[in-house]
Amino acid sequence: EVKEPMFANVRGFQLAGQNYARTVMVASRADQGATLSGSKQ
Repeated sequence: EVKEPMFANVRGFQLAGQNYARTVMVASRADQGATLSGSKQ
């Protein structure tokens, strides 16, 4: 059991947000690379 459930919840959202931002940035880089090279799509 966690002593500070609100803090644990906020920390969980922070980690989820970091993972989401990293995924979005990687995906947008992959899209840009494919568009610039013209090899995909």
